[in-house]
Amino acid sequence: MLKDIFKDSVWDTSYKTDLYSFVQSYLQNNPTGRQVSNSGGYQSEDLNLTDPSLSTLVTYITKQAYAYGNALGYNTKNYMVSNMWLNVNNYKDYNEAHLHSGCVFAGVYYIDVKDNQGDLILTRHDVSLRELAFTNHSYNNPYTWGKVHITPRNHQCILFPAFVLHSVQPNTTNQPRVSLSFNIVEG
Repeated sequence: MLKDIFKDSVWDTSYKTDLYSFVQSYLQNNPTGRQVSNSGGYQSEDLNLTDPSLSTLVTYITKQAYAYGNALGYNTKNYMVSNMWLNVNNYKDYNEAHLHSGCVFAGVYYIDVKDNQGDLILTRHDVSLRELAFTNHSYNNPYTWGKVHITPRNHQCILFPAFVLHSVQPNTTNQPRVSLSFNIVEG
């Protein structure tokens, strides 16, 4: 009898909101970003979560965190978005593998993405051991996966456990890839 012993998941939803004016205004008023996991590109300082342009999205993300936590059987009574930042990846820009410590969930909301602008890659911490152990297997099997690629769509909102190592592939187009990243904590 097969019995799962470890399991991870993502929460994948869609929420349409127009943030184009907010992004343009923010970039105009804050042309210098920070470097954290980004290799090239722009990453903003933490955004003001009470900004009217972001408030409905923050509320939506918080509700999704509750739904995700409930589906996982977590007993958390209060989730909150602790911080959020803007990402703009241009040609060849990418984000190195990292995780978000001190949080329950991490996530991303895609504002403006097109084909070939870089997948979100979720990687198991034991990926090298896993790849050594499974040399002759089907890659279409979640029991043997070492990495999962998620191709982004406009208005897609993805939450995942903050301890999952993740990265973003290089943007191979001449158009910017625009997203918001965020962290969820227990409130």
